Amino acid sequence: MSSENEWQVVELRQYTLKAGQRDVLVDIFDTHFVESQEELGMRVLGQFYDLDDPDRFVWIRGCRSMAARREGLEAFYRHSVAWKTYGPAANETMIDSDDVYLLRPTRPIDGLQPRPPVGSTERTDSTFVCAFGDAPGDLLAAFETEPAENDFPDLPVHEGVDVRVELARGDFPGLLRLAPTARSAIR
Repeated sequence: MSSENEWQVVELRQYTLKAGQRDVLVDIFDTHFVESQEELGMRVLGQFYDLDDPDRFVWIRGCRSMAARREGLEAFYRHSVAWKTYGPAANETMIDSDDVYLLRPTRPIDGLQPRPPVGSTERTDSTFVCAFGDAPGDLLAAFETEPAENDFPDLPVHEGVDVRVELARGDFPGLLRLAPTARSAIR
């Protein structure tokens, strides 16, 4: 397994989905998009259900550098068979896919686990918190805004904002509460 310190550029991607489409997207994502991105040098660090909104899907993608991010995104979104074949169906589940923060780690990512096999329904009761600010509890990872310009404008990111994002294990009211999907690397 690669060292978590390799992932120097991280995207926190939050999708608003059409009603009842989250499981459809998670199935497409887990079946067709995880390995296909990883084959291109990117790492899907975590995929999550929003426990308070059944029509949201949150995931985290890591890249070794901004240049590696651009190369990987170009290869995936412009040339990969997986995206060409299943991208339209994934997009059909979404209302908005532009709620994205470009980040860099300020603390190494703990809790990366091997993924269960494809088709596994294994779930844990772990809850993760994604907080824009300080998160109490068992901190798994911390990120801050990556100041580099988004060099892949096909995928917009929030610009001109300075955020801190923390993933912590626990249940903290008022924060974005997440549960890992069956194939999430963060457990």
